[in-house]
Amino acid sequence: IAGARTVVEPPPPKAEGDIMDLQEFYEFIERNRLEAVEELLHKYRTIAPLLGKIEEAVAGTNTGRSPQLKEYYYYWEKAIFGSLNKMVLNGMNCFIDMLHKRNQKKCLASLLKPPLFKIQAMLSHPEVVVQPPMNEVTKFLSRLVRNLMECTRPFVRWMDGTCLETPEQHVNNEDDEPVVFTFYWDVAANPAVIKTMLALNHVIQKTISGVNRFTESWRKQQHLWKQDKNSVLDKFAARLPSCSEFEEKLARYKKMANEIWDSPKDKDVDFVRISSHSLVASVRDEALQWVYAIGKVMNDVDKVKLASLKQQIADYNQGLHAQPDTLEDLKAVLNVIT
Repeated sequence: IAGARTVVEPPPPKAEGDIMDLQEFYEFIERNRLEAVEELLHKYRTIAPLLGKIEEAVAGTNTGRSPQLKEYYYYWEKAIFGSLNKMVLNGMNCFIDMLHKRNQKKCLASLLKPPLFKIQAMLSHPEVVVQPPMNEVTKFLSRLVRNLMECTRPFVRWMDGTCLETPEQHVNNEDDEPVVFTFYWDVAANPAVIKTMLALNHVIQKTISGVNRFTESWRKQQHLWKQDKNSVLDKFAARLPSCSEFEEKLARYKKMANEIWDSPKDKDVDFVRISSHSLVASVRDEALQWVYAIGKVMNDVDKVKLASLKQQIADYNQGLHAQPDTLEDLKAVLNVIT
């Protein structure tokens, strides 16, 4: 029981991007845990029959409640309790080790393993979000940690002075959930188990914080999708900017779009891979929309300038072709020429 593997290392991905999602990872860990517990429970339930044979040889009975073997029953129940404690501690320590193998600060680069699962980062106006949300990731991982404790719940305690499992106890009436005396609460109260569980949760929370920092890092680009393009560019156009000012603004947003597109599409934060393909594409599109919007404003401004210039040329042309009848008319034509 003590050496049981309730946490199994996932197999390496077949391809670089072939990493499980959160649900697949959760199901993999749980499936192996439940199989291990089922096997252990089968072994546990063979102990009482073996003690019955010993009782038969010593006391000539096979009841599981011989007074002559009372201390022997205590010895075995204490041994089982110790083994269950070790099983839970080993499972938690294996989990911690599995997480540390994905931490660049805790593991040599040559021994670093790929993340355990992936999540998707995306732009959901007006915020950068991940899917599944981090509160759901925390919930799934916390459940995995708690389930390492749940491994002990199927192991029912023996009645005092026997090797017989304690039957379900109905406290008030038949409709209430029966009370089952298992090793769960005894193991859960073990200070070493509590300390290791806290350490495991701490490792998980550090990674969760790292993922949150990654999403927060995209805030520096949030002006691309949060600012109202029409309002900003209307104020810009009202200043009657020169062509060079337009070109400078176009070049800045075009450069921004290219830098965003060239940024890494995947980010590994310890045991979590953040797939940012959708996010990068969306933010780049926002930058390009600024380029298109600036180009449109520049075109509109130039249309007004061109119309004004055409009108000025038409006025000059009309003035040049005017037939002067008086001295004043002649002066007007000469003024057009000069």
